[in-house]
Amino acid sequence: MVDGAVSVSNYLTVSAVADYLNVSKMTVYRLVHSGEMPAARFGRSVRIDEADMEEYRQRAAVVIHPES
Repeated sequence: MVDGAVSVSNYLTVSAVADYLNVSKMTVYRLVHSGEMPAARFGRSVRIDEADMEEYRQRAAVVIHPES
């Protein structure tokens, strides 16, 4: 990384995030627009940091406890 430069190696496309979370691309765009999932613009592309996606996935996870 050069002084002040941002590494894009950890940034994912909207399509990749949608595939990983098993949702539509429109759902990812809605999450970004609502502020629930941080994103960055690189030109006209929207990219999501892998760590931010994982943090969202953990917050959004639903734990189901089987009844005993």
